[in-house]
Amino acid sequence: MKAIRDWAKSSGRAVSDRGRLPSNIVEAYDAAHKQAPRTGARQRAVTPSYADSH
Repeated sequence: MKAIRDWAKSSGRAVSDRGRLPSNIVEAYDAAHKQAPRTGARQRAVTPSYADSH
């Protein structure tokens, strides 16, 4: 998510340093980088330790 925050700030968009990113920021990032849209309300990086414990 740091990459999205850095991109948003460099693009002149207002984002906080912490917390959830607004969906319009994530969608704009995806469009600018031609990625498939993200699904779900929250995105979480799943580390092996997190995945193994749940």
